[in-house]
Amino acid sequence: DYIEGVLNRRGDPFTVINPRSLIGDTETTPPDVPLFLIFKRSDDQLSIHISDILFFAEIEEDGLNQIPEKNEEGFFLGTIAYKDEEIPVINPNAFEILIRKDLGSA
Repeated sequence: DYIEGVLNRRGDPFTVINPRSLIGDTETTPPDVPLFLIFKRSDDQLSIHISDILFFAEIEEDGLNQIPEKNEEGFFLGTIAYKDEEIPVINPNAFEILIRKDLGSA
């Protein structure tokens, strides 16, 4: 249910994931304007269907409020503080691990 399909970016296929269905969000309908976050990775081609981009930031590891007892399969690495809010930081490796498990290639 979390895989929406494939995105063709300049002839390269990217698996499109809707993370809302994975984290238990009942509103999984994509926004009116399709917006995708494409990960620059050497080992796979993964994109996430997102609703909006609020800002871009480079974060040092010590600026991340890590989730205690997290593991490599957790969808979030932690949070960052921004304008009196805690913003979740996703773990793209967890999506790849889940896909591999579901396809039986883990």
